Amino acid sequence: MANTKKNVVGTKATKTEVEATEAVAPAIDPNEGAENNETMTTETQSDGADIEPTPEPAQPPPSSPPPPPPEPENPIEEVKTVMSDEAQVVVNNIIDGLQSATKKDIDIDTTPIVEKIKPDELIPVRSMVRGGFNWRCKKSQITYRWPCITHLEYIPYEDVYNMYTNHKSFLTKPLLIVEDSRVINQFKLLGTYKDISSVNDLKEALNDANIMKAVCEKALSVNMRELLVTRLVQERNDGGLTNVDVIEVAEKILDCEIVKS
Repeated sequence: MANTKKNVVGTKATKTEVEATEAVAPAIDPNEGAENNETMTTETQSDGADIEPTPEPAQPPPSSPPPPPPEPENPIEEVKTVMSDEAQVVVNNIIDGLQSATKKDIDIDTTPIVEKIKPDELIPVRSMVRGGFNWRCKKSQITYRWPCITHLEYIPYEDVYNMYTNHKSFLTKPLLIVEDSRVINQFKLLGTYKDISSVNDLKEALNDANIMKAVCEKALSVNMRELLVTRLVQERNDGGLTNVDVIEVAEKILDCEIVKS
């Protein structure tokens, strides 16, 4: 007994040796009675070293997620015009005027307004230039082409923003009109578009020289001279413009000849 104590004091057992000593189960004398065996069994169960872990019940395999929808072949076909009711009415009036000048049918699709615009989101931009219009974006180095008046081109928002930053007059004295009310509001174009819309409404102006004067001056301020001249010539040819005073006012302000001699 003395030797055992000396060994414990004189030699510090490592953690590994202690754990190994504790892990060794005490020897059981086969001649001991059943009472000792029962006692040993109880201690072994409380220690838990000889108890096999109960297998967990099998979990059902997770259901596989549904496959993603197929990508559209042409992303431009999926683009929807984002327009508020007010902006839609104004732009529709503008397009009606363009349609009257070109005799083409134009359809506009609408979706609810979304607050934010992603840089790569496509924005519909329509030409108001007769004979075609080209523009090259300095940032993306992409050239956009509108071959004729009323032609609609889809442009990423970041390029539309670049146009507004570097060529603001393209949109404020519009050679092009954007058909997205978020962009219209951000660039403060609604007032300009209302002026353009009023230029296209010629019902009262055709019979009142003062109203025609105001329409012509407004047309010049928003770069609508050419389109207004075209409308007036058509109205004259169709019999809608017959008032001599109105014709004289329009020809003077627009510096054009509506009635050819």
